[in-house]
Amino acid sequence: MEKQLLVTISRTYGSGGKVIGERLAEMLGIGFLDREILDHMSKELGIDPEVLREYDEKVPNRFMSRTVRTMNTTVTNSPEKIVAEAQSEYIRKQAKAGKSFVLIGRAGSEVLKDYPYLVRFFITGRIENRISRIMEVRHMDYDEAKKAVRRHDRSRRAYHNAYGSGKWESPDNYELILSSSDLGVERTARYLYDYLKLRELI
Repeated sequence: MEKQLLVTISRTYGSGGKVIGERLAEMLGIGFLDREILDHMSKELGIDPEVLREYDEKVPNRFMSRTVRTMNTTVTNSPEKIVAEAQSEYIRKQAKAGKSFVLIGRAGSEVLKDYPYLVRFFITGRIENRISRIMEVRHMDYDEAKKAVRRHDRSRRAYHNAYGSGKWESPDNYELILSSSDLGVERTARYLYDYLKLRELI
């Protein structure tokens, strides 16, 4: 690939966004960034990756945060904020190195907003399809899966709205919003690939 291509995928829970992103990265022959970021961070910081995952894509808990006020500014220090900032720094470092990659979540459209070949996708799906997927993948019953979908959607919305610009579901934030319910994982990835081709980015 001659020019750097950066693809960000925001996704509702149970839509298969991660798997679609993995498949798209494979088709493009470029890197894929999701929770692997935490593995790299854990090596650099000497922290168990499972500890970092506890705070991944979470907004600070105001009851657990420590706020320090100085004459000119206010600094809030929390594990969630530290992890978010460290992840953003790692993502920018990969981009500055000229690497092409597909990035899942993490307010990527904001983190990478200054790069010319950034394409932003949003993957969703009908609620019943998403619940069914979570029941199958996470081995939950219907009520558990429904609660999980709502909880994770709420968490992802809060994270994006805290660290990104614009609202999570706003069409203004994305080049393409697509439901995976009818197309499935493979054909949704193919659709995104074809879109990049039509844009003459690949």
